[in-house]
Amino acid sequence: MRNILLLAYFALIAGCSIGADDGGAAGTAGAAGTTGGAGTTGGAGTAGRTNPLSASQIDAFVTAHNQARSGPLTPTPSPALPPVTWDPILADAAYNYASSCPGSGDLIPHNADRTADYRALGGTDSYVGENIYGTTSTSTAGVPADALDLWMDEASAYDYAANNIGDAGHYTQVVWRASVRIGCAIVDCPNVKFRNTALCDYAPGGNITNQKPY
Repeated sequence: MRNILLLAYFALIAGCSIGADDGGAAGTAGAAGTTGGAGTTGGAGTAGRTNPLSASQIDAFVTAHNQARSGPLTPTPSPALPPVTWDPILADAAYNYASSCPGSGDLIPHNADRTADYRALGGTDSYVGENIYGTTSTSTAGVPADALDLWMDEASAYDYAANNIGDAGHYTQVVWRASVRIGCAIVDCPNVKFRNTALCDYAPGGNITNQKPY
């Protein structure tokens, strides 16, 4: 788990992106890259939509991810990373979990059943990745960009040649080439310190053992 950072006049904390096996069982919290499969491309499905994000918030998450993936990155991806698109099933799975506000402490914990939850709504990928972000600010307006800025700050901690993900699991998930669909939620969880929470799920999930992000 990353240390608490102070940005502007409020506190932020990043959650942990964790790898899992194809069944969706969670890895150790704070660890990136436990064994798992990248999965196959899922479909949009027909599940009922529960996530209340506005069109502008959805666009902000997609735009922030695509700006991050377009670089500059070190080394430069060749070919360039493909853009991500919004997956409403991932978004519903993310919201259904995050809105229950589980746990206590600094942040809500990762959803150990996120892959199963996604598949239950009609998704077909065999593994879903996840990043979590929280802030003490009460405004949600800048949350997508702030979350991506904090996750991308981990780039300096990642040694591409050695492929030691270490504390850079959020960064590597954002720039994971195969993770071309995202679904995010913003919820207020008063039971945790950083209550204004953003949770993003990714398919196919990244941080696969012995694989580089691109």
